[in-house]
This record gives sequence, C-alpha cells and structure tokens, in this order.
Amino acid sequence: MTKEVTALYELVLRSGRPVCEQKKLLNEVRKLLPAEGNRWNFRYVIFTLALVALSVPVVAGVLLCRGKEIDLPEGLLALASTAVGALAAFVSQAVHKRDTDEPGPSGGPAGAEHLVVPPQS
Repeated sequence: MTKEVTALYELVLRSGRPVCEQKKLLNEVRKLLPAEGNRWNFRYVIFTLALVALSVPVVAGVLLCRGKEIDLPEGLLALASTAVGALAAFVSQAVHKRDTDEPGPSGGPAGAEHLVVPPQS
C-alpha cells in the first residue's frame, strides 16, 4: 500500500496543477497511509499521557499554595503514576525503534557512524 501512496504523491507533484490544489490532493493522499505512519498519533498519545501525569502534581501544588490540606484519592495517584510509566515506555520504545530502523548517513544503522570497520585483506 505504501508504494501505491508514494506513486500517488509523485503523480500529484508532476501533474502541473496549481500549488493550492496540489496541497489539497497531497493531504487526501496522506490520509490513505496506515495509522502507524502518522506522526500525529505519536504526539496525541504523548500529550495525553503527559497531561494525565502532570495533572496530579499541579493540582497538589495549587492546593498546597492555597494552604489547603492535600487529600488526593489513591486511584488518582495510581492513574498518574501509570501514565508516567506508560509515557516512559512509549517514548523509550519509539527511541529504540528509531535507532534500530532508520539507516544512518553511511547507510548503516543510526548511531553507527562512529564505528570504524578495519579493512579486510
């Protein structure tokens, strides 16, 4: 499917249509890609988990500044700590996938540019 979408991208770019029409068509073609290829899915998950993880300390800080007693339900604390764990797992998985899947500038795995391979005789 990705090859067909790439071919559609090239077809739209070579069509000679006005730029505004090309942008609209490219946006429609982009929607044909699978969900895991959409960079915004990653961002939505990160933003949501960060919001949940940061909400409890922010609420506790506001209550503390107002001089009120902090009595947060255990379920809310568990939800925030689970969000922190999920955020860490999601980010580390994405970084690991990026480091192993994308080729580096030399054509090898990313991060392997500093490796020196001895010449074979």
